[in-house]
Amino acid sequence: MDFINHRLYPRLKQGVILLAIAMGSAMASAAPASGQLAWQVTPYGGYSSSMSFDSDEVSDLHSKEGSNWGLMIHKETRDPGVIGLIDSHQTTDLSPEISDKLTIQYLHFSGALVYPDGPLHPYVGASAGLTHMSAYDSVIKPSMSLAVGVQPRLTDNFALMAELRGYGTFFNSSSQFICDPSVCAARIQSNVIGQLQANVGMTFRF
Repeated sequence: MDFINHRLYPRLKQGVILLAIAMGSAMASAAPASGQLAWQVTPYGGYSSSMSFDSDEVSDLHSKEGSNWGLMIHKETRDPGVIGLIDSHQTTDLSPEISDKLTIQYLHFSGALVYPDGPLHPYVGASAGLTHMSAYDSVIKPSMSLAVGVQPRLTDNFALMAELRGYGTFFNSSSQFICDPSVCAARIQSNVIGQLQANVGMTFRF
């Protein structure tokens, strides 16, 4: 896990940033030809539910619900569907009140099966990857998500996106990343921590 914390995770983040820059520069190209499998870049914002943490020392320890933002980069497939990456971010407060804010980032490989009949283009999707949580300290844990959404196309280049996505982050050991042990004794002992997101965004196809 130290290898993931200090080497692999920063390189994955850097790779996502470089890929987003490359995709952005390619958006100046013409619209994809009819039947061509296009790239999709979707910046989005949304609202995240609270996360409940099991702790013997602090009762009802949870993050507060609030806004989130992120970026999806996908390649269309012939299924029809998409495969790619999701990078999601949220900064929120903790309750009971703790001085450190909680930052949550999901970095996932993702895929979805699209139903192209009709104007809404509904889809079901899944993803797997890593969750980075940071407060007093930070932890990186494996996670996965399931999603349902719609992606109605406005033109060959643009589409709207709206989805509900549920994340589950897996803890296999207790952790004290929430707050300074000298100030509070909150030790996280959850096996799975869930969070629901409602997201909307704009998809650029090229």
